[in-house]
Amino acid sequence: MRAFRRQIVLASTVAALVFAGIPAFAGPSITITQLSLLPGGNSSSATAINVHGTIVGSADTPTSNSMAVKWNAAGAITNLGTVAGSTWSEADGINGAGTVVGYAILASGDDEAVKWSPSGVIATLPVLHAGDLSFAAAVNDNGAIVGEEVFAGLGETHVIRWNPNGTITDLGTGTFNRGAATAINDRGTTSGGSSTVDQNGARAMRWAHNGTATVLPQLPGAAEQLGIASDINGLGVLVGLSGIAVRRQYEAVTWSQQGAITALGQLPGGTDSAAVGINDNGVIVGDGLDVNSVGQAIRWSAGGAMTVLPTIAGSTDPTPAGINDNGAIAGTVRLASGEPVAVRWK
Repeated sequence: MRAFRRQIVLASTVAALVFAGIPAFAGPSITITQLSLLPGGNSSSATAINVHGTIVGSADTPTSNSMAVKWNAAGAITNLGTVAGSTWSEADGINGAGTVVGYAILASGDDEAVKWSPSGVIATLPVLHAGDLSFAAAVNDNGAIVGEEVFAGLGETHVIRWNPNGTITDLGTGTFNRGAATAINDRGTTSGGSSTVDQNGARAMRWAHNGTATVLPQLPGAAEQLGIASDINGLGVLVGLSGIAVRRQYEAVTWSQQGAITALGQLPGGTDSAAVGINDNGVIVGDGLDVNSVGQAIRWSAGGAMTVLPTIAGSTDPTPAGINDNGAIAGTVRLASGEPVAVRWK
């Protein structure tokens, strides 16, 4: 799931899930393809996909370091590299022009937000306070980037926006003191979440372009504050998850432009579903547990029909990360060998 890689709002819940299994429900004809690995590498993961079918993420090298990579529509892999002195990077977002954003781990061990130009030139992104850790999560087609900055002096994580004119906008922490950004659409609206330091509370959030923060509603009867908005499309519709009446369980949801919440449902007899991506046609991807507590990758049509996506024989942990307007889906599965690999569903 794109941006769940570091998001504190779900760490204690999602880490306890084990995803595995083979599709059990009919739906549109969809195939799965494993994407290339770096020479000498064994694993990879996908985090985002753009309208042209270019996928970004990370892949390991023969020395076991992780490097930001991108795959073109044909599946060919490119090592995006990292900044001088660093041996680790990750790509987390890509726009239609091919600008990629993510972060690198510096020689000092600190995390720093970075972007790669369409031609592959890497640059670090500035921060509001020198020395703060930072991450870039997503970039829209206007070049606006959203991510987080850890305010070391305050013990807070702020959602920030790097504007195309070079300025930085502090969007704050949301309702709690640890904010997380997941996506930004071309209107400049940002999706994400806010959680407490002890992870005992988390709410889905939306930030308007002018900085206005909105706490998105939970499903009626939710037993605790648990939620995140994982993606937002060009129309302003958001997807994510909400806590339900049973503690530590959750369900995939959408929020309308006006903020009204709608449950997407769970697999028949199953528990725990989450939506992670939505395209401008209203098609949604995510995952959930089936009746046997086996994890499945899920696609919801614009009308709400649920389809379980295929997986590679013998693999487990099928995890979509995003879907483009052509219906191509990026994600990750874990092979029988135990290694995670990036995949494309189409």
